[in-house]
Amino acid sequence: LAADKNPAIVTSFLEELDKTLAVALVIDRLDESLVVMADKLCWGGGGLAVASAATSWDPSDVAYLPVNVRKKPYEKVESRALLGRLAELLPVDAALVEWARQR
Repeated sequence: LAADKNPAIVTSFLEELDKTLAVALVIDRLDESLVVMADKLCWGGGGLAVASAATSWDPSDVAYLPVNVRKKPYEKVESRALLGRLAELLPVDAALVEWARQR
């Protein structure tokens, strides 16, 4: 891809995402991502800062049903060398993941 060789393309794309998306979900932090999404989208009548009990919501109100979940536990990669190598091989993916985690 051209973006692999030109970081300006990736930066431009991420800036466009900043303008377009209110929130980005990160699958390995799904619970927190859903709570942030609920707040940003004002589910429950105005977000976490709402004082009225009639319109406020609790983070425990956000629930989901896991479907097609791996039966075997996920093995987290702990090797910094491996993660660094993957970031070298997949710079666009690495930039997108980092961008989403900062949201």
